Amino acid sequence: MGRHAKLLEVAVVKDGVRKGQDTLLQVAVAKHGLRKGYSVVSFILAWAIVCESLGRPITLDDYAEWWRVSESTAFREQQRFRLTFEELATPQPIVEAMQAQAGERLARRGVKDVGAFPVALLPA
Repeated sequence: MGRHAKLLEVAVVKDGVRKGQDTLLQVAVAKHGLRKGYSVVSFILAWAIVCESLGRPITLDDYAEWWRVSESTAFREQQRFRLTFEELATPQPIVEAMQAQAGERLARRGVKDVGAFPVALLPA
């Protein structure tokens, strides 16, 4: 087991997620490595912040405008997300599942808590 895998295992147990239950961060890191995996989870959180601020589901254009990034940057972030969660076009279903489960604003939780969300709780 590599150093990064041990760190993830410790983080998952520490956050109270059952061992053997994959989290968003574990899936992203397994597909992209530590740095890019965290950027995928950061994209999910950034998407959630815009949704919560606007009070509605958003588009990629809304995301780019809110964060003042170019369309190409937003598209690259979305592309990395789509390579991780191939069945989803945007993080919207994940954000909605997390909001239903958490019952609080995701923006207050941070990347660590968003990353610890169990994949098993996502809609099929």
